[in-house]
Amino acid sequence: MPIENTPAGELELIVPNLHRRYSGVTATNRMVAPKLASMFRAAWLGSHRPDGIDAMGLGDLLRLWRRARPVIWHARRNDEMIAGLMLRALGWPLKLLFTSAAQRHHTWLTRWLIRNMDAVVATSPLSASYLKREATVVMHGVDTDRYTPPADRAAAFAESGLPGRYAIGCFGRVRAQKGSDVFELLPGEDLAGGIVRGVEQHQLRAVAKGLA
Repeated sequence: MPIENTPAGELELIVPNLHRRYSGVTATNRMVAPKLASMFRAAWLGSHRPDGIDAMGLGDLLRLWRRARPVIWHARRNDEMIAGLMLRALGWPLKLLFTSAAQRHHTWLTRWLIRNMDAVVATSPLSASYLKREATVVMHGVDTDRYTPPADRAAAFAESGLPGRYAIGCFGRVRAQKGSDVFELLPGEDLAGGIVRGVEQHQLRAVAKGLA
């Protein structure tokens, strides 16, 4: 499927999403991509494309081969860094950008891939501290037009059907790195309970059951 609004020759930015599973990185990409498309001539390559950015197919990618003007390839995962490096080696005019949100030490492969990027963005100073090279810190933001507290929070919470007046939510994959294994409720009679929602990894299945 050709790019709808931007000729391949005028493309400035590619947002690849080469992961079939819908993950937290996918969700972040979907939120950021329309904002990038308002700033650059951008297209989305892969599954789970959001509204607000054009889709591009393999035919569009082929038309970029040997183009004189470079195009930014914004990778978020190892497989997307690998794909970008391979395409560049084969003649695609890519400038490789990697955004890292991980707050952990990287494997040797990830470190090698990161070293070969043209630029790196970290989503927090802590994420940047785990990188072995210079990175620009651009923190995650919140779309306040979409995520705005209701005028009457008590009424909105009552509509949820949960008992009490308050609750704590923990959303994302159920894994130790995200704190799922130490999720505890704060004491207080007004606290109804907690909500843990996300894909559980088999290593933490017992933890997930213990939170139920």
